[in-house]
Amino acid sequence: MNYDSVMSPLPGCVRLVRAAALLCVAAAIGAAPARAQTISFGKSTLQGTALTSPTALQFGPDGRLYVTQQNGTILIYGVTRNGPNSYVVNSTETITSVRDIPNRNDTTGAINASVTGREVTGILVAGTAANPVIYVASSDPRIGAGGSGTDTNLDTNSGILSRLTWNGTTWVKLDLVRGLPRSEENHASNGLALINAGSTLLIAQGGHTNMGAPSNNFALLPEYALSAAILSVNLTAIGSTTYDLPTLDDPAASRNTGTPGVDTNDPFGGDDGANQAKLVAGGPVQVYSPGYRNPYDLVMTRAGRLYTIDNGPNAGWGDVPQGEGGTNCTNATREPGLTQFDNLHYVTGAGYYAGHPNPTRANTANTFNGQSPVPSSNSVECDYRAPGAGDGALATFEFSTNGMVEYSGTNFNGAMDGNLLAASFDNSIWRIVLSANGTQATSVTQVFSSVGNTPLDVWAQGNAGPFPGSIWVADYGINGIVVYEPADFVSCTGADSASLDEDGDGFNNADEIDNGTNPCSAGDVPPDWDHDHLSNLNDPDDDNDGL
Repeated sequence: MNYDSVMSPLPGCVRLVRAAALLCVAAAIGAAPARAQTISFGKSTLQGTALTSPTALQFGPDGRLYVTQQNGTILIYGVTRNGPNSYVVNSTETITSVRDIPNRNDTTGAINASVTGREVTGILVAGTAANPVIYVASSDPRIGAGGSGTDTNLDTNSGILSRLTWNGTTWVKLDLVRGLPRSEENHASNGLALINAGSTLLIAQGGHTNMGAPSNNFALLPEYALSAAILSVNLTAIGSTTYDLPTLDDPAASRNTGTPGVDTNDPFGGDDGANQAKLVAGGPVQVYSPGYRNPYDLVMTRAGRLYTIDNGPNAGWGDVPQGEGGTNCTNATREPGLTQFDNLHYVTGAGYYAGHPNPTRANTANTFNGQSPVPSSNSVECDYRAPGAGDGALATFEFSTNGMVEYSGTNFNGAMDGNLLAASFDNSIWRIVLSANGTQATSVTQVFSSVGNTPLDVWAQGNAGPFPGSIWVADYGINGIVVYEPADFVSCTGADSASLDEDGDGFNNADEIDNGTNPCSAGDVPPDWDHDHLSNLNDPDDDNDGL
């Protein structure tokens, strides 16, 4: 069963389940080494939350936990540790100003008051303890298309980048950029990162197609000038103003004021591309790195290296562009497409191409009412590159893999310091060990199994701030936060014995070793359907029906 047969409600439009293998690392890497036995975590659930579909989380400079919900609500939790593996919310602040941004229809850009909430899948908290600053991107919450191909009239220009600043009394929201693209499905403006000493913000911007060509399951929407890319936003140039992205001149009578180039309700209402935002040379919003289907998160490491995981395509959801591989690809509809893996990219710099085509940027001959929204062609974006060796990915994942963070704690004698952690729909957190220069993934292993239900985002605390070395997971399926506390065990042998349970998680060492989970880490446990502390693998009657 995969995404093509089961419609996922999640923001990352990707597979839920694939075939038998869980992960593929680039062939040059070779077999991953065994998990270090000295790395050990306890596991608990943050008590006192009241979450619905959490999508992203981060501790802020004020020591509080910031969590976004898919409907646009931002919750800020004060957290207390009552004892080993015991965390509870001691205060809650709720921000609704992003959730309450009005939504509009695509054809006219007019407000549709019947559509409430905003899709939010990423958050970035900066600033200081006294004056934290929240960056968040939101978009129209409607999700259409899928097998029916339904166009719900959601605003395909609905993406808005907002900045929320604490003035000592309240949160003040300023919309910095309006008119970013939004897929007819659920790909949108996702994760965020700051570069250039905080003067530039990067946005992981989802695409509108499965493999580059418009298709039924994406309601025939083509890629826009600013879709399917990591975008850069010059915060210095925008300052404390609102930058409305300039758009094409939509000739529809309901949009045009009678003056060429001036439409009503700009920058809203993409009108299936006729009113899409233009890529303007020298403007404050640029394409930093093209070629992504749906990058969910961005990680800028302490070494100054940028990484992202892109969600791969699904069979039956759309094919590569007509003319793919040449210089004159088109926006013609093409079916059916195929399934490919999610893939980890080291974004080496501006202009890095990740392999997902965008014919609108690739070829200025692809016009909308005779207009191209880009100043020049970038023909490499005609070329579809398969995840892995084809597109230069460091590793590939067979399950939807989304939230990502760098581990910066010095726990376990620094064994994990500088590793990447990634949250995956196979109900696990993956540990990615990078080479010294960051250009290779030398091993990729599951550090946590059976996290909850659908882990979507992950955050790791460094040595500074509260709970150093801990790992926090936003689990979309259980509507909760899972906490992993480093144990730094010094007396665990990891012996293959059914009489030992050295991490005290209820599963004996032998059962854990059979399942590939860590017998020295209470946070890493095997699947156990009936919760009797005998794994599904070794329990002869795990549904307790007597058979």
